[in-house]
Amino acid sequence: MKNNAVSGIWKKAGMLCAMFASMTIGQAAISIQLGNNGPYTFDTAPTAADGWTTGAQAATGGSTAGANISTAQQLDTHVQTQSASAIVTNLPTSSTVNPSTHQWFRYNTSLQAIQSRVTGVEYNMLLCTLQNNSGSPIGQLTIRYTQASYDTGVAEQIQAHRVYWSLTGEPNSWQVIPGLSEQADGELSATIATTGWSSGSMLYILWVDDNANPGTDPSHTIDNISFEALGASGPIQIVNPNLPLSQSLNEYDRALFQFVVSGQSPVFQWFKNGQPIPGATSANYTINSVTVNDDGQYYCVASNTLSVVTSRVAVLSVAPDEQKPAVVNVIGVGASVVRVVFSEAVRAATATNTANYTVTLPSSGATIPVQSAVLLNTNTVELTLAAARQYATVYYLTVRSVQDLALVANTMFTQTEPIPPEYNLPVFPINHTWRYFTNDCLPDEWRNFTYDDSAWLSGPGILGHETSSATLAAFANAGESMRTPFGQVYTGKRTYYFRTTFVNTNTISGLGLMAEGWIDDGAVFYLNGVEVGRFAGAGASFPQGPVACDTLVSDDVQPEESLKTIILDSTPLRYGTNVLAVEVHQNSDTSSDLVFGIRLNQVIPAPLSITQQPQGTNIFDGQTLNLTVGYDGSLPRFQWYRNGQPVAGATAQTYTVNPATTDLSGNYYVVITNGISAVTSVTVSVTVRPDDIPPAVYGALMQTNGFDQNWGDACIVQIAFTEPVNTNDLLNVNNYFIVRQGDATNNTLQIFQASVDATGTNLTLICAPKQETTLVNYTLYIGNIRDLSAAQNVMARTNLFMYQRHFLIKSQTQAWRYNASGADLGTAWTAPTFNDTAWDQAYSPFVDESYQNAIPGGWGFPSVYIPVSNTITTYYYRTTFNLPVDPVGVRLQFEVWADDGAVFYLNGTEMRNDQDNATNPGGRYYMTNGTEQVRATTLAQNHTAGTPSQRAPLYPANLRNGQNTLAVSVHQSAQDIAGTTHDHAFAIQLIATIPPLNQTVRPSLVQQPANITTNLGANVTLRAFGDGTLPLTAIWYFNTNTPIRTNTVASGTAITNIPNLIALTLNNVGAANEGTYTLVLRNSGGSVTSSVATLTVLRPPTFLVQPVGTNVSVGANVTFTAQAEGTLPLRYQWYFNGVNRLLGETNATLTLLNVQADQSGNYTVVVTNSVGAVTSVVATLTVGGGQANPPTIPRGGLVYQGPGRNFSLQVQTEAGHTYRLQFNPNIQDRNGWQNVPGAQVNGDGTVRTLTDIAPTGPRRFYRIAVD
Repeated sequence: MKNNAVSGIWKKAGMLCAMFASMTIGQAAISIQLGNNGPYTFDTAPTAADGWTTGAQAATGGSTAGANISTAQQLDTHVQTQSASAIVTNLPTSSTVNPSTHQWFRYNTSLQAIQSRVTGVEYNMLLCTLQNNSGSPIGQLTIRYTQASYDTGVAEQIQAHRVYWSLTGEPNSWQVIPGLSEQADGELSATIATTGWSSGSMLYILWVDDNANPGTDPSHTIDNISFEALGASGPIQIVNPNLPLSQSLNEYDRALFQFVVSGQSPVFQWFKNGQPIPGATSANYTINSVTVNDDGQYYCVASNTLSVVTSRVAVLSVAPDEQKPAVVNVIGVGASVVRVVFSEAVRAATATNTANYTVTLPSSGATIPVQSAVLLNTNTVELTLAAARQYATVYYLTVRSVQDLALVANTMFTQTEPIPPEYNLPVFPINHTWRYFTNDCLPDEWRNFTYDDSAWLSGPGILGHETSSATLAAFANAGESMRTPFGQVYTGKRTYYFRTTFVNTNTISGLGLMAEGWIDDGAVFYLNGVEVGRFAGAGASFPQGPVACDTLVSDDVQPEESLKTIILDSTPLRYGTNVLAVEVHQNSDTSSDLVFGIRLNQVIPAPLSITQQPQGTNIFDGQTLNLTVGYDGSLPRFQWYRNGQPVAGATAQTYTVNPATTDLSGNYYVVITNGISAVTSVTVSVTVRPDDIPPAVYGALMQTNGFDQNWGDACIVQIAFTEPVNTNDLLNVNNYFIVRQGDATNNTLQIFQASVDATGTNLTLICAPKQETTLVNYTLYIGNIRDLSAAQNVMARTNLFMYQRHFLIKSQTQAWRYNASGADLGTAWTAPTFNDTAWDQAYSPFVDESYQNAIPGGWGFPSVYIPVSNTITTYYYRTTFNLPVDPVGVRLQFEVWADDGAVFYLNGTEMRNDQDNATNPGGRYYMTNGTEQVRATTLAQNHTAGTPSQRAPLYPANLRNGQNTLAVSVHQSAQDIAGTTHDHAFAIQLIATIPPLNQTVRPSLVQQPANITTNLGANVTLRAFGDGTLPLTAIWYFNTNTPIRTNTVASGTAITNIPNLIALTLNNVGAANEGTYTLVLRNSGGSVTSSVATLTVLRPPTFLVQPVGTNVSVGANVTFTAQAEGTLPLRYQWYFNGVNRLLGETNATLTLLNVQADQSGNYTVVVTNSVGAVTSVVATLTVGGGQANPPTIPRGGLVYQGPGRNFSLQVQTEAGHTYRLQFNPNIQDRNGWQNVPGAQVNGDGTVRTLTDIAPTGPRRFYRIAVD
């Protein structure tokens, strides 16, 4: 990797290679420290002053050059005559990539590498001189570099180079390095034992390129060389006496003990309670899942041939697990498989015992035996049933006697949970056979039921032609394949045709159709000649209207290997034979592939219920009207109504109009239907008021020059408006101009372009670069901006001084001091007065070699690679920056790129903020704790540096005008310390947002107040970040126009206190606090109003109306009613005698028809929401007297067979009753039931048949009425 960011320098660890006066033979040397040194990338020519020299051996004995040496053994012998003191020539340069032959090794300025192509001599030599500056003997040196060759078609006698090393450089001292000699091109590496390389002394490495005879040699290059040094064997010494750490853990937690020592070749042995632990022979000892048996005292002994040391004793205390396992989820997988998920890992012997599971059909009490129970992972069991569950039917699973893995096993309570019903009925699989046509365009008749496709080709799915290995792999992973390959697709052919038939024998009403499989690129589906659906992928589309043979589908942003799902309209579905026709369209005339293969399922709709009601709104015209509804169920169809009339085109879950107009005011509700149910939402009021308020500006911000790399060094100005405004006005650059203040010319900053985001409120101006050498004020003048209201209110001409963003630290240009020793530096290192001159220095970014190709664009290239190992937990960095203005009102913001975690200190004090979440506990970056004192052993969360993270704004009280010191500790994670691979990355950019200088600045809002959802009785704080000249008045309004708190931020208030003085705190919130809140900031320069923040108070359900008991006679109808209040959605479930769940009874009312004596008992309803649950009072039903029980009959038997077919239903009759077959063409119409003519019988104790002969119409619903 070339590092052009550091020009004219050949560096290691940011320090120039120096000539050492102690040398005896005249050359300078590369300074070698313990650990990794380099890589050296030869961005500029290496010289003798850098430790690199060259020489050449003339032809010997009067022979032709190259004639005397033709084997490696001959070369090894002759090299013993060489002395390092005689190889002193600076490397000449060459710019030819395939160079001419030459004497000596050369530096190739085009390749930026050292190169040799020998001629005219016996051999060329390259000498690298190293000096041990580690302060201790070095016992092992690893050499790594990249070798490449040019003009390789030429034969040579000795391949590439022979490489040697010597501690003295004297004749007869050279030793061959086999791993680097005569090697093929690539990354070469070899390790040599350098026993005797004392501190301050030299080591020489010699490359030799032999001259082949006869012929011209190829050339070979050396680049990206590095040296890794390990200390010579010495006594073991403890590096961190505080390790291992004592730990108090819960059973199953992971325990990690560490012992860090120095010295070569240490041997480790861990002990527990004085006894050696078998196999625990590394620096780290890990127990992945502790039990109470692991309680005890742990220590480690480290030794080598010279010494033995013992660590401190660490105590491990393990709290036993006393929590019983529980079932947390039950999942139906097809009709015959059920998966059970437990709250924790479970014991296999109990979890796989089929006797511990019972599957019951509650309507009859019948059970399905569990055939097998398999543990899929530690807490999930897959049950295979001996028989299939009925479709669309709820079964219950009872689980008992399952135990966890605790040493003293905990046994679960017996638990019964519903198994979600299976709603999919397979129609045909992906390998179903299709007829297909690929030759030409077809008339529309091809899609009809009666079309003759007998001349078409046929084959099983998947069909088509695929060139993507990822897609073919996806087929294979799903057990599928390209079973009918087309061989190719044709340039310019846009549409391919497919037809198949299937037989529908299901008589269940309201069935939907779902296709699932692979389609590339788009498709239109026809069922029996009627279009029933289109697929164009995420983000793609067909044009509006009819689709023709030459229609292209726009690009699909989904990966083509992903499985696609398409819901089809089932209205044209027939009982019996159906024809499904599909036309597949390409997205371009040059598409190289086409794929079609689907499975088809019939879907039984799940009953619908509303989980979230639409909310009314009161807005200005020109704003966005947005109504939405939440639901449970499947295959929903939506229709929104205004003032009782359907709204044309309003057939989605969300109804949106942007911009809204005043004629949209009214009362709205939505009806959701599917084949078996319909639900209607509450009616809500929508008011769209005429807008007579002109738009205004929240604030304007000038970014640093070059903020957007797409615009070079241009200055970006960002402006936030209070409401959506006219796009044409926004994009007209003549509506703005920007003036630089503070000089005689008041220069205008040229504006090149304007753009606006999707909200219509955030504007970006691309401008000429601003002045940054010294800070000056810039004023924005803006006018002629209209809002989107009918009145088109025009913004008054406005001028305002802009805040400016200014780089204080930029990654690629910032020099840092760093310490990678792994030592514990305490806290003094964070102070400005700390002397860090002994630390290494380099430019950021800092990475180990694994990150060298992952640095964000524009953040520079590493000038040094940081050594990493599991003995170093914390790396330390320090730098200084200059703040050129008074710090009052200055806001700092970090952009951070790091692996793993980091803590930041400004002038000796940790920088904290209110941001507290999993990523930034207490404002720290990916640390495990936001409050503990940070030490050298503090671990971070495991984290991979990816896109730089922008952290929350800071108002540090100790920020100074002039020089400031920033100190950063970068911490490794437990995975790095315990594992065999380690990585490290660190770079930051620090940006200051600076208010206008010496001006009264009208208020602006940097961060708007956010919506808050909280629990009943909680304390909440609404926060906003505002800027503006003090004194500043903050006024909070509730529900638009009710002021509820006014507070003044006085002049001289510390900047860190301003956010707290602006914030609004509400204690013990309840339903009365629910609503909208806005903030107005005001000073002598003007005012600004925030966006609306909504407070939602989560309230557990409470009853407004309780069910009431009653006494009735046999055969009566009974209704129990309850009404609850609380956070939506509210869910109701009725129970009989406290324990028997009444299936399907999930509404606020419970209606019992034709009650019998055995229905006497206690009825309750449980209401739940996301916050809690409440059980009603008992409503007692007493049933007595009346007529004898009429027979049990089918309830709402719903059957669809299609026109022209008889429908028959059998029923067990009883004497004294009359039975009538009734039908209804619309299940939603409760008054639409009609008697089927002639379908009436008197009961006689036998099974009788009632028949509807040749019913008409597309569908009918049937029931039996009993008198």
